[in-house]
Amino acid sequence: KIAFAVLAMIFCIGCKQYETDKETQKSFKGDIVVTNEDGSNFTDRNIRVSISESLETKGTYDMLLKGVKFAEKMPVRIKMTIPGLKVENGKISGENIVPWAMGGPFAEWTIKKINGTISYDSNGEYSALDFDMVCAEYPVKFKGLYIEE
Repeated sequence: KIAFAVLAMIFCIGCKQYETDKETQKSFKGDIVVTNEDGSNFTDRNIRVSISESLETKGTYDMLLKGVKFAEKMPVRIKMTIPGLKVENGKISGENIVPWAMGGPFAEWTIKKINGTISYDSNGEYSALDFDMVCAEYPVKFKGLYIEE
């Protein structure tokens, strides 16, 4: 038991988190829908997704999916960061982006394409986030409403 605990601790210490900009972060809460190979859908409800200016690459944005699962049988919820997105006039885009998950780059889940929209209300305040992406081979959709941090 002690050896297992030490190995688990070493593993966790070795995990590097992808740092996002908390000061510019805007968060949304909604549902993720993944389309499986057989055409069925898996829905993960009440997922928080944040967008912030990138600390790594000036002029781009990072998207953080917090506590997400992409399949019913996925054993744990993860944080996944999609770095280096373009955001212009509320339009989100990107291609061939290697996301960060579980302590480092996760090439197996490369985001082949992502497109989305940040919506604003009549006062110019954040209202909603809507995006579609292809993660590995799976189409993924998200629709959520703005929430205060």
